[in-house]
Amino acid sequence: MIDLKRYNSEIDDLTPGETIRVNHQACSAGEDTRRRLYITRTHGDSSKVIGYCHNCTSSGVLSSGYAQYRDDLLMSKRHNVSTQVSDKVVPPTNLIHLLSHWDIYGRSWAMVNKITQPMLTVNSIAQTPEGKIYIPRYDESGFFTGYQLRNVQPNNRQPKYTTILSDRDRGYSVFGNIAANNVVIVEDTISAIHIVDAYTRNGYVDKVCAIANHGTRTNVQLLELCINKSTVVWLDNDAPSVVQSAQKMARTLKLMSDGGVEVVREDYSDPKHYNPRAIIDILEETNAWTA
Repeated sequence: MIDLKRYNSEIDDLTPGETIRVNHQACSAGEDTRRRLYITRTHGDSSKVIGYCHNCTSSGVLSSGYAQYRDDLLMSKRHNVSTQVSDKVVPPTNLIHLLSHWDIYGRSWAMVNKITQPMLTVNSIAQTPEGKIYIPRYDESGFFTGYQLRNVQPNNRQPKYTTILSDRDRGYSVFGNIAANNVVIVEDTISAIHIVDAYTRNGYVDKVCAIANHGTRTNVQLLELCINKSTVVWLDNDAPSVVQSAQKMARTLKLMSDGGVEVVREDYSDPKHYNPRAIIDILEETNAWTA
C-alpha cells in the first residue's frame, strides 16, 4: 500500500479528475526516477485521491474529508488564478525579505520548492504581511513588469495565484545573462531560478539564460530572444498536451533561428524538481547545449 500522505503538497493542487505523475519514494521495484507513480483526484468524490505505481504495481488511497476539496471549490482552476493589468505597477509595501521571518506556511513553501535565502535575495522574492509569496517579473532589460502573489495560506477561498502586470509585460520573465549563448525555456519562475542557480553554484555565472514562459503556449516574442542561440525547451511534461506544446515551441523556433534547438526527454519533470547537478546533466545531454 502506497502512503500518499508523502505527496500532500502535490495533492493539494489537484482538481477533480486531474492526474499528476511523481517519483515513487521508496518504491519496492527500485529507485523511481521516471515519475511512475500516478496520483488522481476522483470525479465522484473529490475528497478522495488514488495512486498507482507503474513500476511496482502498488496502489494507495487517501481520503481527506476536508470541505476545501469539494467540487464547488475545485472543479475549475479558474478559481485559482486572478490576473490584473495596469499602466503602472509597483511592488507591495512592507515586504518581508528574510526567510527566517516568514510564517510557517511561507517557510514550508520555500522548503518544498528548495528555495534558499540567497535565491530569494538574488531574485527579490519576499513574503507580504498577509502571508503571500511575492515573486517579481523582469524582462530582458531588467525592467520590472509586474509580480505574482502565491497564496500559501491553508483553508481559504482566495485565488492560488494573483498576478499584477504592467502593460509592458510580454508574458515572460528573464533570469541570468541575456547575452549568454545558452538559453533554457521553462514554464515557471521557480524552475528558471533553479536553472540559473545550478550553473552559478558550479562557477558558470554568465553561461546561461533561463526564460520563464509562464505557461505552455508559444510566445513568439520570447522566441525572438533565442534566435541563433543554443536553446533547450524544458517544460513539465506532466500531460500529453504539455509535451506537444514543447515540441511546437521548438519547431517554431527552428523556423526562426539558425541556433540549435532541442526538447528535453519526455520522462523528465520540470527543473525545480531536480538538484543542481542533475539539472546540468539533463541539459548537457541534449545536442543543443554548448555550456
